[in-house]
Amino acid sequence: MAAARGEERADYFFKIVIVGDYKCGKTSLLYRYTDKIFNRSLHSTVGVDFRCKTLTRDGKRIKLQIWDTAGHERFRTAVASYYRGATGVLLVYDITSRQSFCSVGHWYMQHNCEQEAKAVLVGNKCHLDCEREVSVAEGRGLAKELGLPFFETSAEKNINVTDCFEALVDSILEEIKQ
Repeated sequence: MAAARGEERADYFFKIVIVGDYKCGKTSLLYRYTDKIFNRSLHSTVGVDFRCKTLTRDGKRIKLQIWDTAGHERFRTAVASYYRGATGVLLVYDITSRQSFCSVGHWYMQHNCEQEAKAVLVGNKCHLDCEREVSVAEGRGLAKELGLPFFETSAEKNINVTDCFEALVDSILEEIKQ
């Protein structure tokens, strides 16, 4: 069957889920990566939203479907169902919020209970260093403890956003090759 007009064929399809507490910048990371924009007035996600992006790696086309989940506690049980079928997870916290960092364990356990998707730990809002509540060393330490790659990012200043998503994609591809 031929692809519909405007629809691109892909060699791989990866579902990536972005999780973390309310207001840690998940939606901003998504829009910075997929649309190359930062909008300070984005509203909180209710339930889930997603965007798509297509990449090429080693001559292979990869379609990413990136799910942006709500971080409010009242949505936590619903978020668990969004992991289903995910090949990758971005675990996001806000470096200016100790509470969001402390919640990473919850998000990680939820991810691990659902399946063995690849994951990356992301400390967002690194441009707000003067408001920092979580040190780089603490972020690296937690990532090491969980066995995950670690990035500090800023959606606002476009720091390491592409790197964290593409490191996740590369780790998924590496597992496929094995």
